[in-house]
Amino acid sequence: MKFVSYPDLPLLLFAKSRYIWMLARVPKSAIRLFLSILLFTCIAPSAVAQELKIDSLNLEEDETANRYYNQNLKIEPTLAIDNYRTSLQIHRLNHNEPGEAEVLVNLARVYRRQQPDSTVILARQALEITQRINKKDVLADAAYLLSQTYEALGQYQLALEMQKLHRNTRDSMFNQEVQASVLRSEAQYEYNKKQLQDRIAFEQEITKTKLNAQLYYFLLLGLAVLLFVAGYMYLHKRNAKYQAERTEALLRISQLRESMAKQTLAASGTGEKPLLNKEKIETAVGTKLGDTSWNILRLLLENPSISNYEISQSLYLSEESVSSSLRRMYSIFDIHSGHSKNHKIALLTKVVELSISD
Repeated sequence: MKFVSYPDLPLLLFAKSRYIWMLARVPKSAIRLFLSILLFTCIAPSAVAQELKIDSLNLEEDETANRYYNQNLKIEPTLAIDNYRTSLQIHRLNHNEPGEAEVLVNLARVYRRQQPDSTVILARQALEITQRINKKDVLADAAYLLSQTYEALGQYQLALEMQKLHRNTRDSMFNQEVQASVLRSEAQYEYNKKQLQDRIAFEQEITKTKLNAQLYYFLLLGLAVLLFVAGYMYLHKRNAKYQAERTEALLRISQLRESMAKQTLAASGTGEKPLLNKEKIETAVGTKLGDTSWNILRLLLENPSISNYEISQSLYLSEESVSSSLRRMYSIFDIHSGHSKNHKIALLTKVVELSISD
């Protein structure tokens, strides 16, 4: 329970008068009305004026009290009592115990030289409040003020107790500040550590990403080189096979032409140019060949390496017509195996073999 000193009683009653008036309006409450009138008549005019002055400020919370309190810094201590009392009343009306305790300590300082007993009373009130709300800075100030006042009054035991309370409170505040500082340092250390870990992890992730990208690049490059080498080896092998087939086919044709030349020489007795035996060839394949086909075959016999373009120029045909005639003869003579560039040589070999066969 909060006790109010006598000088503050009229002011508090006036502040609560509106609630008393509301009770007086309740039916059958004559006794309440009588009590309210009695309270109004007991209030000193000066107290009413003071309350009206405080209400007229129309300020929230402790702004007015702080203004009165701050004014004491600009005037003599002996002239600050009125402002301190006004600030104290406002703090009490607003139930601001920290502000009330601080004003009590400052008001006690003013009374210290002239009225030390008042200093003890006010400082004790501040001490009680600060111990209850655990406001250590004002508690230390109140204990120090009491120790000095008790010492001046010759009450050394109480002065010693208050000195110990002041020292213990300051030590506790210092320990709390040290602990708070240590906690802040630890928190800052943990934060910096976390930041460093996050930065290291981020840099490691970036490095890992770059390494993966480089690895992927080198894998693609290696795959491309491997494909290039494999393609080159395949083409080289294919070309070597083509050249081997061509060389073998040309050698075979050369041998067949010698055989044809011997047959021609034996048949005619002259060294005429060897000719293809049209009758044997058409009988063997079971179909007659056109003049274009025979002309192409004669050109191939003369030059097995002749190109389609050279054939078309020699026979005054289009290159497409030459290709079409060759494809038709490939089908007739069943020429499908081997490299496509060697089909003409294979065709010529087959034709010559049929021509000189018995």
